[in-house]
Amino acid sequence: AVGGTAGRLIPEDGLRGYAQVVRSKDEIVQTVRRQIKHGADWIKLHITGLIPRQLKRGEITVWTQEEIRLACDTAHALHTPVVAHVRSAESTRDAARAGVDLLLHATNMDEEAIEAVMEAQVPLVPTLTFQANLADYGAAAGASPELIEI
Repeated sequence: AVGGTAGRLIPEDGLRGYAQVVRSKDEIVQTVRRQIKHGADWIKLHITGLIPRQLKRGEITVWTQEEIRLACDTAHALHTPVVAHVRSAESTRDAARAGVDLLLHATNMDEEAIEAVMEAQVPLVPTLTFQANLADYGAAAGASPELIEI
């Protein structure tokens, strides 16, 4: 996965699990190519993230449509699909229009996002079990009230 400022899930520098931080268009291209070179079957983009001050808004979009398209074009040129973590109407709409092949979560969509997904015919993986478990067991697991509410 590549991510820049995707909330607190992704660190400011280096790696977290499989995630590689990128900060520029050149780094997007370089990182996508490197991950494919090392055997990635998919490229995952973290297009949204939680920012502490904005928890009540939910996840915010932290990639531009141009950046998403650049990652998709780079991956597609190497015959590799792109999946995106999207949890806002804006991110879902931008990802669908930019050429993402599979959308994860796609929560909080508005009519424009739904139309973009339908027009691009992008499949969704809504991960409803995660949302239900967070609502049912989030407090017991130590999740913040803001996350449970989202």
